[in-house]
Amino acid sequence: MQFTNRLTLFAIESPEVVKKILIILTALLGVFIFRIDVDTNPENMLSEDEFVRTFHSATKLEFNLNDYVIVGIVNEKNYDGIFNPETLKKINIISKFATTLIDKKDPLRYVVSQDIIAPDNVETITAAGPGKINFNWLMTTPPNTREECLKIKAKAMKSPFLKGNMISEDGKAIALYIPITQQSYAREVSDKLHKKLQELKKGTDQFYITGLPLAGNVFSKKMFSQMVIFVPVTMLFIFLFLLLFFKHPNLTIAPIIISLITIICTMGLLIGSGNSLHIISSMIPIFLIPITMIGSIYILSEFYDDYQKMLDRRRTIIHVMNKLSSPMLYTTLITAAGFGSLTLTQIPPLKIFGIFIAIGIILSWFITVLFIPAHIITIREEKFIHFGNKNLVSSENDNSLLHRHLRLTGKIVHSSPGLILAITIIIITISIIGINRIQLYNYDTNWLNQSQQTPEADAILNRHLPGTYKAYLVLDGKKQRDNLAKAAAWIRWKIGKKLRNDNKILLIALSQLDEAIAVSDNENEMYHEILQLWQSEYSHAKSDADAKSWARALDALSPFKHRKQLFKRSDILNYISSLQDYLVKQNNIGKTYSIADLVKKLHQEIFDGNPKYYSIPIGSPAVSKTLDHLDGSKKTSKISHFVSPDFKKTVIHIQLKNNNNKEIEKLIANVNSFIKENPPPETMEVNWAGLTYVNSVWLNTITDAIQKSFIIGLISIYVIMAILFRSTLWGLLAMIPLSFSIIIIYGITGLLGKEYNIPVAVISIFSLGLSVSFSVHFLERAKIAMKNHSNWTKAVTEIFEEPARSIFRISIIIGLGFIPLILSPLTPYQNISFIPACVMLLSGMATLWTLPSLLTMIQNIAFHKT
Repeated sequence: MQFTNRLTLFAIESPEVVKKILIILTALLGVFIFRIDVDTNPENMLSEDEFVRTFHSATKLEFNLNDYVIVGIVNEKNYDGIFNPETLKKINIISKFATTLIDKKDPLRYVVSQDIIAPDNVETITAAGPGKINFNWLMTTPPNTREECLKIKAKAMKSPFLKGNMISEDGKAIALYIPITQQSYAREVSDKLHKKLQELKKGTDQFYITGLPLAGNVFSKKMFSQMVIFVPVTMLFIFLFLLLFFKHPNLTIAPIIISLITIICTMGLLIGSGNSLHIISSMIPIFLIPITMIGSIYILSEFYDDYQKMLDRRRTIIHVMNKLSSPMLYTTLITAAGFGSLTLTQIPPLKIFGIFIAIGIILSWFITVLFIPAHIITIREEKFIHFGNKNLVSSENDNSLLHRHLRLTGKIVHSSPGLILAITIIIITISIIGINRIQLYNYDTNWLNQSQQTPEADAILNRHLPGTYKAYLVLDGKKQRDNLAKAAAWIRWKIGKKLRNDNKILLIALSQLDEAIAVSDNENEMYHEILQLWQSEYSHAKSDADAKSWARALDALSPFKHRKQLFKRSDILNYISSLQDYLVKQNNIGKTYSIADLVKKLHQEIFDGNPKYYSIPIGSPAVSKTLDHLDGSKKTSKISHFVSPDFKKTVIHIQLKNNNNKEIEKLIANVNSFIKENPPPETMEVNWAGLTYVNSVWLNTITDAIQKSFIIGLISIYVIMAILFRSTLWGLLAMIPLSFSIIIIYGITGLLGKEYNIPVAVISIFSLGLSVSFSVHFLERAKIAMKNHSNWTKAVTEIFEEPARSIFRISIIIGLGFIPLILSPLTPYQNISFIPACVMLLSGMATLWTLPSLLTMIQNIAFHKT
């Protein structure tokens, strides 16, 4: 590797120049970090033109829907629950305060005050005499007496939109839904509400704040804050382990410096190039720590073992760099290729993550081959007097536990390879059983430790109320084809029923209908043509009997104009109602409400609130007249939350108990089955919207993309390995530690019942480089040992000296260095503490046990050229 050697010589000859270059580079790129733009919107995990994302945005806009921050008030000690004067006064104060919230720095971020769901901002629908309806606020002013409170409760419990939705059926809890224009404003709204709640005397009330936008916001903020805490803590732990092995503070600080420089430069490039820091990209520093340190730890390990043999730091570092230049470069290229496979996905944050991890890996290689030699040369020679293991001058005299263990390992794998391979196969078989048990889960509150407030609030409010998560089922009949023949048949059927006792007028009407069809190109033209003909006949009727018949004909024609207004049709509204009945039987669903519920409630109150009239009126005209009563509503936008202005599209609001990804998938599958088995009266498109659904989709999309990238990465690494080793067999051998560690990690994940989420999936990519690093070093040194000895027995002895010690040290240092992350309240960071340790330890085991055992079994084939 002439290029590597030239860099090494340059660093040795000009160490101060190298350090100045790295300082300047770090300063120039590091300054961009101060321009950081944090993006906590999970929708941005999908590309801007992704259908799910565009449809979700369009649905919110069309139906005036917003994401909510939810304030829950629970009172289980008062006999009347929340319906007591003190609690209702607090509720009123919170609601009024929420209407004032707006981001002064960005006026586009605010609380949509007119859509707040709270007692002082929701209507009750009550009868006001035959055919009349009153619309009144549930609570105009906070009540002062128990009797007034119970009246409010009685009115609320009569409303299908309030009972079991805003207010729990037992009256012990209430949820105030605070709509916000942007998800990013959720945390600020929550903070202001918290301060306001602290001003109120708690008494017997319990206050909770939750909501999916807030959960995502809290999670993202926690991710970033935890990164700031645990990156330095992890580095400190790794430094302590380095010090334990190499006992030279000035020297062991070098891997930490290299990692810091790489992280600062990489993050500076990421932010400086105009990219926001998203959930995934916030994990780049944690991922770069072990990757950027492996090369420098290899160098230190070899330098530690060789120094006492040469007693010259210059000669020793040149000797070490000559040995390690090939495997270090190969490892860098392979690891970068593994993460580079993420650029093939269609997910912007994942592409960014892959690109900048790959950049960081390549950058760390340059920094390592320059900085380590330069750093060693700048340390005075006398500082190395006691450095290294003097016993290794004659390795036979070294009886330390580490060296005795590794030599024993070498003897076992050489003498009993079949036993080792049999044990490996058993472990893999058990792991495959575990892999089949892996479950896919969503994130947000599931990723937050249960000690955090959001999951606690979720658990309590979902126990009292129908659900704090929302999804929207959108039914769209806009794409119905214009069918003149079908429309004419409908009119014939209606006119036939109306004029069955007057054949003379019926024949004339049907003849005129045929004339209208002949001169019309579509349903609309036909309707207007026949309407004019029949109105003319009615106006010029020769007798009262004829006039009555033509009046009946026009009456039959009247519903035709409602035919395209699908969601005024009784049959379709009844179908929606039956679909809702099916939905609420699903385990995860607490409540649904739709235009059908609104129509039924209005219809009931038209008939003095008689419960038997809580139904859909018969016929589109009757439905239309029922909805006309909404003109008296104080909230004229109410109907817009349920149906489009042309009544060709509607949305069913669904409240869910949790945002578990599997539950969402099951719900969608069940709805599809219901619609397939019970087709609606008219063909319509069915789609989903809502942040809960979007989160489910992007989770699946990202997980699938990572899995595909992982497979592509595996193939790419194999091809690169086969090319570098000039052998398909050696390419497969190099994959053994990687395959072994991945299978066992996934197996452990499944057997322990742990969730398979995005961090676990991303760490699959992470394992590509770490695992292959060991196999590349081991196989390269194995080839050199065979060239030196032409005897596998002697080669094994040599391999289980310096190469094995380096691999063992790195697996311990990096693996155990991530232990502090187990203390994080975030499940992803807990996974990152567990999985890299497993990757390092399992890859080390596979490299030192399985790989040499297999080489022993096939030595004649593997080394036939050597």
